[in-house]
Amino acid sequence: MCISLISLVARLISLVALLSAFLPPAGAAALYLADHPDAPPREVAATLTTTATMNKIQSSKFKPGTPNRLLYSRFGAGNAVQAAQGP
Repeated sequence: MCISLISLVARLISLVALLSAFLPPAGAAALYLADHPDAPPREVAATLTTTATMNKIQSSKFKPGTPNRLLYSRFGAGNAVQAAQGP
């Protein structure tokens, strides 16, 4: 069975989208790096930590000292909305 290049790329994009659902910090880091390609790892980590929403997760299963941070991942969202709306 021969798979066309377009079909292969479409499958790879779908796989990346699927994996990003299971690796949220990596997906958020990728979104940040898309807008800041020269950002060093320390800056990316600091941005993901400081932009997280504090104390939104309610659970009695948290151990003392566990960070209660909800990941923010709308980096570059303005560009995506503008592109979706067209020129």
